[in-house]
Amino acid sequence: MDDLTLLPSIPQAVEPERADVWVRVGAFCADLLLINLGLYMLQWLAWEVSSADDDPMRWVALVGIPLYFTVTTLRYSQTPGQRLAGISIRRRDDQPFTLAGGLLRTVLFLLSLPLSPVNLVIMLVSKQGRPLHDLACKTRAEEIPDADPRGRALCRAACALLLAFFCLRVGVTWADMLESALVLDFKEIAAGTEKTP
Repeated sequence: MDDLTLLPSIPQAVEPERADVWVRVGAFCADLLLINLGLYMLQWLAWEVSSADDDPMRWVALVGIPLYFTVTTLRYSQTPGQRLAGISIRRRDDQPFTLAGGLLRTVLFLLSLPLSPVNLVIMLVSKQGRPLHDLACKTRAEEIPDADPRGRALCRAACALLLAFFCLRVGVTWADMLESALVLDFKEIAAGTEKTP
């Protein structure tokens, strides 16, 4: 019988685990909370200092929100909400972010916000689970293995609350629209101005 020597195994490159969709949405909720708190504090300061009729917060928000996402992504590869969730943003080629790349990702992210339902479907259905701005910028969100699981749980809860609020709000909106349509039709019928096909 031959004496077999076992060679040490060569570590294989392991693809990091992609960030959970619901945790990403919850991290965004945490970021929105932080941004709003900061904007309210700046608004209070601006109105205390300024006596102008122009709303200075419009300009603070237009500059501050993109700055928040760009600087935190460039500096730490994550926003504070993503840090809470244990998520890190990486380029697909594992190179560091450039200023132009960070700005482009932020601009595309902010422009894709109205398409959030589309992004959510893409994230849930696609194999890679990346939204439009990550696909366009060749970035990915990955879980940090040793992150505190309580942060992820908190972000999932924030996501659930956001979805519940959204569903409730959409339901109220649809109910209001339906009620308005019915009242309008009733008023037209009562006035004798009913539309005939």
